[in-house]
Amino acid sequence: MDIKLRNRFSLGALLAAFVLFVSWSAAFYQFGGVSNGARYIRGQNFVVQPSRIDVGAAARGEFRTATTTIRNLSFAPIRVIGVLATCNCLAVTGLPLTIEPRQSSELELRIHLGSASGEVKQMANILIDDGRMQRTPVVITGRCDLPNALNE
Repeated sequence: MDIKLRNRFSLGALLAAFVLFVSWSAAFYQFGGVSNGARYIRGQNFVVQPSRIDVGAAARGEFRTATTTIRNLSFAPIRVIGVLATCNCLAVTGLPLTIEPRQSSELELRIHLGSASGEVKQMANILIDDGRMQRTPVVITGRCDLPNALNE
């Protein structure tokens, strides 16, 4: 391979690496990560993490707390206005919640694991107004396999 051609190729590779580095750095700075930057490019204004939460083992009838983080990827405030659950065993406080641009906030979910033994799986939809009123699912799992705390 000719020396001039090899030097041009090396310069091109160096330039491409620099552009990639700057892009990744900007994504981390602006969005908290490359995956969040990709979500924003696809039109997603927020991300909820984690979307699957295991609260572990608990006594029958016990309440457990699960926390999820909502990150606003947009340049405008978003509002968390409610949570819809598949049961009446879920409680959320502190709503409505406004999250400023490029900020994040934690949402605390309290779940009652019930009185029967075994696996518990509940689905909740977090209602977020980002100009489009969206629902984001969160799955909460746990196990009722310890004795009832009140009786034993």
